[in-house]
Amino acid sequence: INECEENNGGCSEVCENTDGSYFCACDGDEKILSSDGKTCL
Repeated sequence: INECEENNGGCSEVCENTDGSYFCACDGDEKILSSDGKTCL
């Protein structure tokens, strides 16, 4: 299952699919991931 295929995994920017899970990331070095793990600041 690729969680990133549906609604970008809930990520505001980049969704990275992993084996059995996924995580969100941000475009560019100037942004950081907020405490919700989905939104870039």
